[in-house]
Amino acid sequence: DDDPGHESPSYQRMYCTTTKDFRTFGEPRVWVDNGYPVIDSTVVEHDGWFYRFTKDERLPGTPDAPDAKFVFVERSRDLSATDYEPVAQGVGRGTGELPGLAHAEGPIVLPAPDGRGWLLLLDEFLGRGYVPFRADRLDSSVWLPAADPEFCVLPPGLRHGSVLALTEAECAGLLGPAPAGA
Repeated sequence: DDDPGHESPSYQRMYCTTTKDFRTFGEPRVWVDNGYPVIDSTVVEHDGWFYRFTKDERLPGTPDAPDAKFVFVERSRDLSATDYEPVAQGVGRGTGELPGLAHAEGPIVLPAPDGRGWLLLLDEFLGRGYVPFRADRLDSSVWLPAADPEFCVLPPGLRHGSVLALTEAECAGLLGPAPAGA
């Protein structure tokens, strides 16, 4: 309303709304506004904390944006809060010893299948697609590339998506009957 010609500088923010039935919704409101563009937030709840993983969409190469095009992690006890506390910056960027991604977005976070910590899938867009990272805790300031061949092999080109847990029966139903001779 205050800029009908859309002439003022603008940037992406994350908005949220509430619903109880997915038919009626509350008024949308700004949920993440750090004063610079952000996209691709995802949240996981653990031990009374909500961990929010979001992509910093600023242009790289500027001194005030060292973590541009990578994911940052915040947490809050209140999902709808706007003042999450910082946990980690530049996730996926790598360190002096470990190579990182060229850039990262589309975070998916889930408990590690072996029960030891957490997996974070980051989409290296225009590159390898999803690459897995691991941390022992969601409040870790460091996420390391996951090299566990048992469960960290992803189909090539896998990109933005979601992970859903399935029972063996649900999986069998989706796969259908085994082909003859299999």
